[in-house]
Amino acid sequence: MERSTKTTKTTMGKNQENQQTIVLKEDTVLNQQIIDQLDELLQLVPPQELMQTVIYVFFMYIYYAENDVYDSDLKVTSENFYLLYDFLTHADNEMRKAG
Repeated sequence: MERSTKTTKTTMGKNQENQQTIVLKEDTVLNQQIIDQLDELLQLVPPQELMQTVIYVFFMYIYYAENDVYDSDLKVTSENFYLLYDFLTHADNEMRKAG
């Protein structure tokens, strides 16, 4: 089954020479504003640095968590931190490839 797509144009730099066209899935949650904000974030703070922050925050969360948190929220929180870490890993790899 082929997925339908929509096309959005996003500025990946300050001038028009650096614009790229990105094809997104039709059911994506991304829009131009989200892409622009993500681009700005990744330019301000490299993914590797964000990953280190995620790990630090997660370990502080575990260290200071009360016992009842371990039973209820730790699994969901761990999964969310893993997904964020995984995204940042992929973003870091792609940014390194792009040079």
